[in-house]
Amino acid sequence: MHILLATDADWIVDEVTAALGGDDVSFTVCREGRVVSDQVDEKLPDMAICDLQIGSMGGMAVTMALRLDESAGMVDHV
Repeated sequence: MHILLATDADWIVDEVTAALGGDDVSFTVCREGRVVSDQVDEKLPDMAICDLQIGSMGGMAVTMALRLDESAGMVDHV
Protein backbone atom coordinates (compact mmCIF):
# COMPACT_ATOMS: atom_id res chain seq x y z
CA MET A 1 0.00 0.00 0.00
CA HIS A 2 1.22 3.49 -0.81
CA ILE A 3 -0.02 6.46 1.27
CA LEU A 4 0.38 10.11 0.39
CA LEU A 5 0.55 12.26 3.53
CA ALA A 6 0.05 15.99 2.99
CA THR A 7 1.17 17.92 6.06
CA ASP A 8 3.78 20.41 7.14
CA ALA A 9 3.82 19.19 10.76
CA ASP A 10 6.55 16.71 11.71
CA TRP A 11 4.54 15.33 14.61
CA ILE A 12 1.72 14.30 12.25
CA VAL A 13 4.22 12.50 10.01
CA ASP A 14 5.55 10.68 13.09
CA GLU A 15 2.09 9.71 14.36
CA VAL A 16 0.70 8.53 11.01
CA THR A 17 3.79 6.55 10.02
CA ALA A 18 3.89 4.93 13.47
CA ALA A 19 0.21 3.99 13.31
CA LEU A 20 0.03 2.85 9.68
CA GLY A 21 3.61 1.90 8.84
CA GLY A 22 4.63 -1.63 8.05
CA ASP A 23 6.74 -3.73 5.72
CA ASP A 24 4.22 -3.44 2.90
CA VAL A 25 3.40 0.27 3.39
CA SER A 26 5.26 3.16 1.76
CA PHE A 27 4.73 6.87 2.28
CA THR A 28 5.16 10.03 0.26
CA VAL A 29 5.18 13.12 2.48
CA CYS A 30 4.13 16.30 0.73
CA ARG A 31 4.72 19.47 2.73
CA GLU A 32 2.96 21.91 0.37
CA GLY A 33 -0.66 21.55 -0.62
CA ARG A 34 -0.05 23.08 -4.03
CA VAL A 35 2.15 20.16 -5.14
CA VAL A 36 -0.11 17.30 -4.01
CA SER A 37 -1.57 16.86 -7.51
CA ASP A 38 1.95 16.64 -8.95
CA GLN A 39 2.84 13.97 -6.39
CA VAL A 40 -0.33 12.01 -7.21
CA ASP A 41 0.49 12.22 -10.91
CA GLU A 42 4.05 11.02 -10.22
CA LYS A 43 3.05 8.03 -8.07
CA LEU A 44 -0.61 7.16 -7.55
CA PRO A 45 -1.30 6.49 -3.86
CA ASP A 46 -3.84 4.00 -2.54
CA MET A 47 -4.83 6.58 0.07
CA ALA A 48 -4.25 10.28 0.67
CA ILE A 49 -4.27 11.76 4.17
CA CYS A 50 -4.45 15.56 4.23
CA ASP A 51 -3.82 17.80 7.21
CA LEU A 52 -6.55 20.43 7.44
CA GLN A 53 -3.98 23.09 8.34
CA ILE A 54 -1.25 22.78 5.70
CA GLY A 55 0.45 26.18 5.50
CA SER A 56 0.06 26.90 1.79
CA MET A 57 -3.23 25.13 1.05
CA GLY A 58 -5.49 23.38 3.54
CA GLY A 59 -6.70 19.81 3.34
CA MET A 60 -10.18 20.74 2.10
CA ALA A 61 -8.72 22.79 -0.75
CA VAL A 62 -6.30 19.96 -1.60
CA THR A 63 -9.20 17.49 -1.72
CA MET A 64 -11.24 19.79 -3.96
CA ALA A 65 -8.24 20.31 -6.27
CA LEU A 66 -7.72 16.55 -6.55
CA ARG A 67 -11.39 16.01 -7.41
CA LEU A 68 -11.31 18.78 -10.02
CA ASP A 69 -8.09 17.42 -11.52
CA GLU A 70 -9.65 13.95 -11.65
CA SER A 71 -12.79 15.22 -13.38
CA ALA A 72 -10.59 17.03 -15.93
CA GLY A 73 -8.67 13.81 -16.58
CA MET A 74 -5.41 15.22 -15.22
CA VAL A 75 -4.94 12.64 -12.42
CA ASP A 76 -6.38 9.24 -11.57
CA HIS A 77 -8.85 8.67 -8.74
CA VAL A 78 -7.35 8.71 -5.25
